[in-house]
This record gives sequence, C-alpha cells and structure tokens, in this order.
Amino acid sequence: MSLRDQLLKAGVASKKDVARVERQKKHERRKKQGNRKRKTQAERDALAAQEAARQAALQAKQARRAQREAARAEQERVLRVRNLILGNAVRTRGPQPFWVKRPNGRIVRLQVAPRVAMTLRSGELAVAGLDGEPVIVAKRAADVLSDIEPGAVWFYVREPSGPAGPDEQFLMPEWDISLAPHRVKAAAEARS
Repeated sequence: MSLRDQLLKAGVASKKDVARVERQKKHERRKKQGNRKRKTQAERDALAAQEAARQAALQAKQARRAQREAARAEQERVLRVRNLILGNAVRTRGPQPFWVKRPNGRIVRLQVAPRVAMTLRSGELAVAGLDGEPVIVAKRAADVLSDIEPGAVWFYVREPSGPAGPDEQFLMPEWDISLAPHRVKAAAEARS
C-alpha cells in the first residue's frame, strides 16, 4: 500500500487533494517527455560531438606539424646561407685596404690583394656577412644569397661599368698615413 493510499484511508488527505497531486505528476511527466530527446537524436548528437572533438584534435596536430615544418625550413635556410658563404669563400690577404659597410651602418676594413680589390669593384666577387664578420665570396654565391637572404650580402656590384682604367686604380700611398695631428708632427720636424 502506497503512502497516498494510507493518507486517504486515514482521512488526512481528501480525494480532491489526491486527484490534484495525480494531475500535477501527470503534467510533470508529460513535460519531461516533451523535453526529452529521442534516442536517435541523442546518438546523432553524441556522434557529432565525437566528430567535432576528432576534427579539433586533427587541426591541432596539423598546426603543430606546420609549426615544426616552418622551424625546420628556417633552420635549413640558415644552414644553406652558411654553407653557401663558406663553400664559396675567397681567402686573401694583402696590402690593399677595402672598406665595406655592415648592415648596421658601421664600416669594416678588409685587407685584400690588389687584384681581389679590383674584382670586388668589377662585380666578380662580393662581400657577405657570416656571424658578423665579412667574407669574400664568388659572384654566383652572391646571386643566390641575394635571393635567399638579402641581408647576408654586404657589398656586391650587380651592374659593373666595365674594367677599370688606369686612372681608376686604387690609391697606394707611398707615405705613412698617420692620424696624429699634423701640427704636432710639423713642430717636431721644425725642432730637428
């Protein structure tokens, strides 16, 4: 025997009260049924949620892969620039000073052979920067470097005006170039 039947038998609740409670319960059950999704709809929603989670995981995986590939491509580009410079470097020392402007605006002095200085001026050689230091490289390397990393080429004559004439030769001073004040030097010579 249910609690309702016991209350009705004891006279605590009237038949009207019981009928009213029954109607309320029936109304709540129907309301729940109306809001309840069908089994097929619930399955479709669960499949859609699984598919969305799978797509999100796939997109995250693709983004990580693209990031790794971009980092690898950047590292390969840096190594390619380095190998181009080192593989096409022209090693020379000589009495001829050759001044080159760094990308930051500062000027660096190279000591090269006179023939190397002339080929730099004529565009057959170029100066590239490797780890902040100037390196003389061949023309073909400078062309490739200009495409890959333009900032790596510090000095390159792309359109030479032809071979330099005798009047366009580099100055080879026969006197001592001193940065000391000339007045002090002239006064010292006058005393002797």
